[in-house]
Parts: sequence; structure tokens; C-alpha cells
Amino acid sequence: MIINYEHQLIIIADGAGLTKDIREQIRKTLAGAPYGMTIGEIAQALKVHRYTATKYIFELIGRESIFCKDVGKAKLCFLVKEKVKGTSAISIAVIFALLWIAGGLL
Repeated sequence: MIINYEHQLIIIADGAGLTKDIREQIRKTLAGAPYGMTIGEIAQALKVHRYTATKYIFELIGRESIFCKDVGKAKLCFLVKEKVKGTSAISIAVIFALLWIAGGLL
């Protein structure tokens, strides 16, 4: 959208393409991280501000595409691999990571 305001052109992007691209980039980034990533690590990998990453991460949590686990002050995010009858089913590597983080192993 282009707005002419007092002889200044202001271009406002609708953001729809960028939003979809960021969501997909978050999914691809988490797909390559079987032990999860913090929000800060995701933001750094995508080269976006942490608040921008947080916004889309919480949107993906709402869509059940990813899930996060609190680890101290940080949130560790994981990709949901597949769905089974409305319940999230995750890979063995993610289960191992959760047990390792919780101190259940080693």
C-alpha cells in the first residue's frame, strides 16, 4: 500500500509474505535441531529481533506446530513432528532431550 502524506510517499508492506516466510523458517530451523533451541537462538539463526521471533513462535505454539518447555529462565522450543488423533506425537530424539534436560538420564 502506498500513501501520499504531505508530499511524502509512505510504503506500507502488508507483511503476509514475510510472516509466512518467518513461520516456515522457524519450522525449518527447529527441524534441524533435535535437542531444541531457545527463542534467542532461533532469533539469532533467522537474523531477526528476539521479540519478532517470540511473536511468531507463540503463534506457532497456538497452531500446535511447535511446543516449548521452560528450562530455567529460557524456553526451549521443539518442532512437533506429526499429529496422531489430535495429540502431538514427537520423535524419540526429542523425548530423549526432554529427559536429559529434566535430569532423568545420565
